[in-house]
Formats: sequence, C-alpha cells, structure tokens
Amino acid sequence: MIIVSFLLFVISCNKKTEYIKKYPNGLISNTDYGLLNENDLAVETLNVRCLTKFSETDNRCPYPRWQCFKTSMLKMDCEDTGFSEDYKENMGHLITSIKDKSKLHEYFFRHAIPLSSCYAFKEDIEDLVRNEKYFCIVGEFIQAKDNQYSWVYNKLKTKKGCQEWFEGTCDYSSWVKNYNYKIIK
Repeated sequence: MIIVSFLLFVISCNKKTEYIKKYPNGLISNTDYGLLNENDLAVETLNVRCLTKFSETDNRCPYPRWQCFKTSMLKMDCEDTGFSEDYKENMGHLITSIKDKSKLHEYFFRHAIPLSSCYAFKEDIEDLVRNEKYFCIVGEFIQAKDNQYSWVYNKLKTKKGCQEWFEGTCDYSSWVKNYNYKIIK
C-alpha cells in the first residue's frame, strides 16, 4: 500500500511538473501545494501581450503571476478611502498582505468599492482560507521597493474554492465562451 501511494504521488508530481514547464512564468513561488491545475496557469496567458520571466525591476509586462503561501502569512484589511457622493457611503480598498520571510507582498483592488462590499469580500476570503493550510493568489506585478512588492489582485484559491475580482474568472467555462478557450482535462 505504501509503494502504491508513493507511485501515485510520483506520477502526480510528474504531471504537475509538465504543466508548470509548459507555463514556466505563471507560478513564481517554489510550489503550488497541489492547489493549482493546468487551467489556472493557462488562462492567465490569454490576451497577454508578453509572457516574460518575472522581474522585480521590470513591470512593463503585466502578465498575471501565481504565488502560493501558508495561510498563517495572510492578513487583510479594508482601507477607508472616504465618502462617495455617487454611492452615498464610504468607499474602500481591500489590502491583502502576505509577509514571506523578509518580503511583504501587498495585493490591491483595481479601484475603490463601497466599504460594505469590501468587508463582504474580505469575509468571503476569510471563509475560503479558514482551516486551510495554504492558498494561492494571482495578480499583476506593479513594483518592488525595499522588499515590499505591490500587486493588482485578480483571484485567490484554496482547496475549498476560489474568490475572484472579475466575475466568472474562477469558472473556466466563461473562458470557453469569451475567449474560445478549450478546458484542459
């Protein structure tokens, strides 16, 4: 039984290595903790003008990059950006922070949303990571300065599921319809 389990593990690692090799620039952390699949890496290459290797000094290619971390490294806060006459309430940004050794990765929303929606989004992510050891997050790199890395938030994934900024990006069937994407089985 132990030998069979070991062989299944080796086979699954080899399969994973194949798709990470196929999309070498999509995952920049050392591991995905078994959370990502080939579709996760493949869809991030759609409609991207350049698929370059990640560089801390060059952000001219906004190719979304996955990183995976322990959930114990994750902190989130809704930052109040002030009152909006249009929405008749305060607006806010969810700042998703990951402290990884000496580096701080911060993921920001693309724009402010009603603060009540920010807190609801934060709760959804908290539910998703609760009792999970690991999570993966994907976004576009903005800049790095003094070991602080800024990113634009796209989505976060655990074994339980996925929380997205753009509706439908966790469900690959929408990619089939909108981008003529073929789901990889």
